[in-house]
Amino acid sequence: MIKIKNQRVGILKENLDKIFNPYFSTKKKRNNLGFAVCHSIIDHHNGQLAVESTID
Repeated sequence: MIKIKNQRVGILKENLDKIFNPYFSTKKKRNNLGFAVCHSIIDHHNGQLAVESTID
């Protein structure tokens, strides 16, 4: 198991189910390919990727 902790603001609850979509972003002129690529790689190796987030 690998655990990564981010010190940023967090992800809104209504966006959590969208973050692995490569075309979803909350920012202008940016995409969310990082999450989508990570999910794809882990899935192709029969792994699991879970995200927990709270807004601070």
